[in-house]
Amino acid sequence: MVLVTAAADEPPDSGVVERTRSSLALLDMTVTGPPEAVASLTAEDFKIRVNLTRIRDFRLDRHCPVGSGDDVPGAGPSRTDAALTVVPVRYVLYFDQRQLTLPGRQQSIDLARRLVPLLVGGDNEAMIVSSAERIAVIERFTSDPNSLLDGLERLEHDREQWDAWSTQEPDRLARVVRILNDEDNLHRAIAAARGYAREERWRTDRDLRRLAVALAWLGDVAPPKVVLYFADTVRSNAGEHYLTFFGESLQRKHPLLSGIGTDSLMAGLPFDAVVNEASSQGIRFYPVLGQGLATIQDHAYPTAWSLERTRQVPQSSIVRARDVEGTLDSMASETGGAAFFHGETAWAIARKIQTDFSCLYVASFDPSRFGEDAPLRVVAEARVPGVRVHSRGRMVVRSEEATRTARLLGAFSLSDDGDTVAVRMSLVPTGYSDGRYSALLQVSVPGSAIPSTAWDIGASVVLRDRVVEQASGRLQVSRPGVPLVLEEELQLEPGSYELVAVAHERASDLIFSEQADLEWPDPDRGEASLVPVTVLQPTPGAFFRQGDTRTSGSLAQLATDAIDRDLPTAFVGLVCRGRKHRATLVVERTLVGDSRVDFPPVVFDLGEERCAQLRDLVPANVLTSGRYRYEVRVLEDGRAVSSTARELVVRDAPGAVRGTHPG
Repeated sequence: MVLVTAAADEPPDSGVVERTRSSLALLDMTVTGPPEAVASLTAEDFKIRVNLTRIRDFRLDRHCPVGSGDDVPGAGPSRTDAALTVVPVRYVLYFDQRQLTLPGRQQSIDLARRLVPLLVGGDNEAMIVSSAERIAVIERFTSDPNSLLDGLERLEHDREQWDAWSTQEPDRLARVVRILNDEDNLHRAIAAARGYAREERWRTDRDLRRLAVALAWLGDVAPPKVVLYFADTVRSNAGEHYLTFFGESLQRKHPLLSGIGTDSLMAGLPFDAVVNEASSQGIRFYPVLGQGLATIQDHAYPTAWSLERTRQVPQSSIVRARDVEGTLDSMASETGGAAFFHGETAWAIARKIQTDFSCLYVASFDPSRFGEDAPLRVVAEARVPGVRVHSRGRMVVRSEEATRTARLLGAFSLSDDGDTVAVRMSLVPTGYSDGRYSALLQVSVPGSAIPSTAWDIGASVVLRDRVVEQASGRLQVSRPGVPLVLEEELQLEPGSYELVAVAHERASDLIFSEQADLEWPDPDRGEASLVPVTVLQPTPGAFFRQGDTRTSGSLAQLATDAIDRDLPTAFVGLVCRGRKHRATLVVERTLVGDSRVDFPPVVFDLGEERCAQLRDLVPANVLTSGRYRYEVRVLEDGRAVSSTARELVVRDAPGAVRGTHPG
């Protein structure tokens, strides 16, 4: 008998939804020892503690072939070969350019060239990521060593992918010493040290947080995952080494010196964020000191009189090197990897990594007894004589919310052309009247792989610590890959401004911010003046302006953007004359680079008008790839009275209209 119930008789919806969730913690352990002993290990042979709690109920999986190696089954290689790893490994070669000295950068690239053929091939893949003024994916995951070698060649010659900050570190230290020696001004030397220490902390914070974002991009990549991290000056206690110039009694009494110590403690937070992200994903770090043994030494030393005043004999070079090595060693030990400081050969590095992955045991257990999203101390040991276990020093059990946030962050972190997500902003000049400029403010975020995103975007224009204009709005799209652009028409007086923009992605709760400075001249202070030139290119996207929405528009290109030669390019500026100057102005423009474009001179007889908009359009496919300089000169009676220029880079690759993250 079949009982049929009418829809009217169905029970009412109570509105109660029951959700269940389970999680599993995984701990990968490298095991070495006699092959017979290693091959027969069971769960009873391991002793695992998490936050001092003994884990007794866990499942053990073995990824270790039975072989006849001397120490590691299937390993103990007399040569290195990608096939020696028993599970496919995915490598990330991460070059932290702003933490690399220039000699270290070159040595790191040369070392990577030798590592690629040893590590990559078969099922093993690698990708190349470089972080300088912008973060860029030089080569996506591939098992082809030749593609990776080509990527390293491009990286070596990419003028945007290097930074001199680390190389100049001895110069900053020498500046503190010169103030002590030559100016005999202890307080000024302390102020200089505090300034340099704060800048180092800010830069390190920015670079490590960028690294954590890049790791989030690996969230959907199957383990095991290895990050070969190349750096020379990264320190989890950034800036603290400046205290070596000043004795403990001075440090206790002087507030600026105590501030250096406080800042250096806070510098450990982004380092922990990197390690926690790696620990939550099972990523192992293998940091490499790019410059190896050839460290850059101090070239200025305090005089005896200075030492008497500071009450300290500085050991800056020793402390700086120790802090870097300690940071890289902690990064490795906390994630189960190994650090390389002393110019180890590619063969030695590859052999160490391959040995670590030639015999893996993975313990899986229920982590519900532990807190989520917090680092947990891990200790793993073998109870069999002669068997050694090497594992990560901490692990993180992610909550459902943190997992969702990480996935969204991974989708936002690196776009197709390797740029991090960022809020970007610019001002397009449109006119001048009654002593005020009119301009179009653009605030945008690039498209992402997420099908539906909602952003709260806001921007403020600050003049002399006072907000003079602001714009905000909630922008939402239901399709992936759509850039969002908020536009607002503004009125600004001449002067120096600070632009501050913030973007909040609502689903992931991610917040991005950006700051920029600009100066628009006062037309009354000269015969003629020019507002900085803006470069525009068309792009599809969601453009919002005063309640109206368009599906395409012209997006201002930042100075760090690459121009797409396949699209038309517009140069927009503003030419203004002084209040008492009535002469006719002639404006000459030239675009000079690997190819040249000349524009016909424009004669501006402004009459009663003070300013006129200047707009030049270069059609698509006119420019070749390369560097260019757009120059503008204003002539009055054949005499140059004002000029400006805008540098730009033109590339063949499509998608260059999307923005880059400068910080």
